[in-house]
Amino acid sequence: MKIFLGVPCASGIMHLETVRSVVGLQGITNIAFISNALIHDARHQIVKEFLKSDCDYLFFLDDDMIIAPDTALRLVEVAERLDSDLVTAMIFRRVEPYTPCFYAEIDEMGRLIPYAEWHENSLIPIVGCGLAACVISRKALEPFETHNPFIPKDKGEDMTFCEALRKNGCTLSCHTGIDTGHMQRRPITSRHWKEYYESHKEK
Repeated sequence: MKIFLGVPCASGIMHLETVRSVVGLQGITNIAFISNALIHDARHQIVKEFLKSDCDYLFFLDDDMIIAPDTALRLVEVAERLDSDLVTAMIFRRVEPYTPCFYAEIDEMGRLIPYAEWHENSLIPIVGCGLAACVISRKALEPFETHNPFIPKDKGEDMTFCEALRKNGCTLSCHTGIDTGHMQRRPITSRHWKEYYESHKEK
């Protein structure tokens, strides 16, 4: 499987730790760094570059993430084995309460409900996620070569895209065995969210 790395960057400046993650990534055959203040345009530019290539999966990585070298390979392996169109690593917000950026359901008001608990090292179904560290299959992206599915409406560009995937019958999943660091002044991982969740359960 050939993997295309796409990094959208609104400011044109990347965290040093993210650069180190990129340099250490395994399994990458093509790369596109796109600097654009309009993140939805940057993401679509990356998709179009990906579709020009002969790669099988697009690996989106945001410019403020820290990941393990085998992250893309592990996500693709799971996507292939279980035929999932999008597989994300675990990503958490940078500030308290460090809630997951992968969502279990949409309530009757249209609000996204993040996962509160999950089994470790498993694949869980999601209705949407942030696109900060995820792989997406070529099949899922081909309908969007000329149409930009990231243009935000009542949601951010990432949730708008996930909604478009769902409407096209695509499957979305999160691998709870693959963690990431979301740069603040320190990388925020699942440990921070779990500690906060456990200490605030009753509130």
